[in-house]
Amino acid sequence: TTALKQYYRAVPMQVDFLKNAPAVMARINRSIAQITEGMIPQALSFLAPRTRMLLINAIFFQGMWASKFKKYATEAARFYTIKRRRLMVDMMYQEGRFRYGRVSGLQLLELPYLGNKVSMIVLLPRSRRGWRWLENRLTTSRLQRWMRRMYKQKVEVYFPRFRISSNIPLMR
Repeated sequence: TTALKQYYRAVPMQVDFLKNAPAVMARINRSIAQITEGMIPQALSFLAPRTRMLLINAIFFQGMWASKFKKYATEAARFYTIKRRRLMVDMMYQEGRFRYGRVSGLQLLELPYLGNKVSMIVLLPRSRRGWRWLENRLTTSRLQRWMRRMYKQKVEVYFPRFRISSNIPLMR
């Protein structure tokens, strides 16, 4: 357990799943919330009756843009969902030099995070009905080919403010 704590910041716990599952779950969730400074408030929502051991890993990424969007340049604007619903959202804006490319029916934009080691690649169909086109053509090799056609240029970027969270079970 010393190596687990030292190298992985792991917190091994011995618990009794059978007799007190709700309290065990609450204890694990409190521990994860504390370790992640509240960013992951609830990792577990249920325990299977036959649970004997859990291995939990939590990942949190809070990227800061290399070229920050200014708060004063954010305003409400129309945004269309895949289902063609129109919403009003907070739309960020900035102008700058970014890697950008166009392929038939698609725009690509690279938004690097601070440190320029990680970036977000944004794929935007050129028409509101272009999602089907994109879904039918998106493969790893095509994405790589499309990205080779990107080059740094002056771009006006309108981008919705967003937050993503996900809970992905390793087993079902």
